[in-house]
Amino acid sequence: AKAAGNWILGELRRLMKDAGLEDVGAVPVSPGALAELAGLAERDVVSSTVAKDVLATMWATGRSAQAIVDAEGLAQQGESAELRAAIEAVLADHADAVAQYRAGKTATFGFLVGQAMKASKGKANPKVVNQLLKQALETQ
Repeated sequence: AKAAGNWILGELRRLMKDAGLEDVGAVPVSPGALAELAGLAERDVVSSTVAKDVLATMWATGRSAQAIVDAEGLAQQGESAELRAAIEAVLADHADAVAQYRAGKTATFGFLVGQAMKASKGKANPKVVNQLLKQALETQ
């Protein structure tokens, strides 16, 4: 309920304002469709940024959140061999940042996370990237 409320008060209200709508009954996204989107974001199927884009597409097209996510390949990547390989490649390509991190300059961790997210084209779940990257840095 809290997530749905946040979506209504935030993004849905913004879209209503942009469209010049004042009556919630005129919103082209049904409560059930909004609940579906909120659930996808809560379960980390999509990031909050992607969820906002999905809502805009739902508003414009009337399609469901899941249909948009599936059709456009917007789901976040969880732990996978592909993501592990991307992280290994980032560590190999940025050995200087890895050395700095291991020497105590922990700020380089953020740089490495950014590079891993870039390698996944933004589709990796940031929590999973952080976890896998920490594991890789500690075991090598």
